[in-house]
Amino acid sequence: MRHGLEDEWETLHRCREYLISEIDAAKVVSYLREKQVLTVDQERTILGETVKEQRTEIFLDMLEMTPPESYAVFLEAVGEVYPHVYLELSGDDGLDGKASFLET
Repeated sequence: MRHGLEDEWETLHRCREYLISEIDAAKVVSYLREKQVLTVDQERTILGETVKEQRTEIFLDMLEMTPPESYAVFLEAVGEVYPHVYLELSGDDGLDGKASFLET
């Protein structure tokens, strides 16, 4: 079993469909550009897509190509806008005590 940052990218990949349905990249992409995870051109490409799900797919594709350290910045951004998604990705069982769908 691999440990560390690679596992976090695996989590992102495994949760891809959930992320596409739950987040809108338009609400977090500026934060990632400000933190130099994404370029201005990447931000324009993402924001140029008018369909939310496709915009988020493009965003996730680009995010997975960034250095592993970018995952923490992604979590910060998601936590600010989508706390329920942050709880799922971070492995927290949430405030209601229910187990995360990510646990296997």
